[in-house]
This record gives sequence, C-alpha cells and structure tokens, in this order.
Amino acid sequence: MRFSILLAALSLFFGCAATDKQLSRADLVPITTMTVAQVKSPPLLMETTGSKIAGVTGMMFGAIGGGIGGGIQASMMESNGRELQEKCNLPNYGDRVFKQFVDRIPKEVTGWPQIAIKDTPLSEDAAVSKEYALIVKLNQLKVSDGSGLSAWTTAKLRSPKGAVLWEKTIKYESKKSNRQCDIEILKADHGKLLREEYEFAILSTVSLLIDDLNGNPTKPMVNEKGL
Repeated sequence: MRFSILLAALSLFFGCAATDKQLSRADLVPITTMTVAQVKSPPLLMETTGSKIAGVTGMMFGAIGGGIGGGIQASMMESNGRELQEKCNLPNYGDRVFKQFVDRIPKEVTGWPQIAIKDTPLSEDAAVSKEYALIVKLNQLKVSDGSGLSAWTTAKLRSPKGAVLWEKTIKYESKKSNRQCDIEILKADHGKLLREEYEFAILSTVSLLIDDLNGNPTKPMVNEKGL
C-alpha cells in the first residue's frame, strides 16, 4: 500500500488544522510586488456505500486495521472520483479557483500590489520563499450522497521571512448552501448539475476570499431553490 494513500486516509479522518488571520492594510504598504501561486490540487474523491463500508470495517479491527481500512477507503474514493471526473468532463476545481481569484483581486481589492503569477502549480507552499507570496491551496474536493459537493480551500499571504500576514479557509458544502446533494441527480445528463455546482462553489469561494481581503467577511452564497 502506498504511504500517500495512508496519509490521505488519515487526513480524511482527522482533518487539517487551519487558522484564519485578518489582513492589516498596513502590511500591504511595504509590498511593491508579490508572487501568486497555487499548490497542486489533490484528486477528486467520491464517497460511496462501498468506500464507507471499507473504512468502518477497518476501524472495527483497531488502530492498525483502521489505518488499512482507511487506506482502502481513500483509494476507492480516489478511483471513484477519477471515473466521475472523466465521465462528466469536470474542470480542475483548484485551477479554476486560482485563476478567478487572481483575475479578480486587482479589480476588487483597492491598493493591491503588482502580482507575478507562477503558471506551474507548486508541490507545496514552502516552494516559494524569500519574497512576498500569495498561495492558494485546495485541501480537499469530495462528492458524497447527502452532502453533495464539498470543497475546502485555503489562501494565505506570506512575508519573505515566512510570517503569515493573511489566511482564510473556505469550506463549501452543497448541503449547507441549500443546494442539490443527491449524487445520482448531480451525475445525471453527463454531470450537468454537478458542473453547475462546481461553478457555484468556485464563485462563492472566490467571492468570500475577496470579501475577507477587503475586511468585509460575508456568509456563503445560498440558492434558496437548491438547484
């Protein structure tokens, strides 16, 4: 079993710690230019009854069994997600968030410094050092019955010395936005509603990041019709 799969499983069970930090406008004053980059996105995961059973069965056999079961569960969800991605021709979610964010910042955040965009995704955010850097990272992307689309995105602004000047994590979930959550409905018609859900989630995520940079945090966008 690949160690990366086991790590993915552990992240699913325990999550990742993230601390939001409000941006001080004074911190932008000395910045004349900054690098903007994205971390390579993780694969889309699709949770099914089979993947849930694999995880639960492993946990029944203690810590070691839980680790093995979790690895199998993560592998199954990744395989399911890859199949769904290809079948529904889904876009690269993390890349779309990054490009929209980069496009909107200069237009919507007053006094934002000049940016230099890294075209190639980084293996990790530490790859940018000794300069001001705005890093966007998709932590997890998952589709599951009952929750719909779940996307966990973090953006942070870091100083050349590594100090975090701003950080914001947006956790989008179809269910919490009163959107369609049934997998079969989302997958129908070659994923028509799922692609629409992607676009809504991306717009919502980027808008919330922009609002936070402007010091105006808002509630997630909600479609009352849930469609």
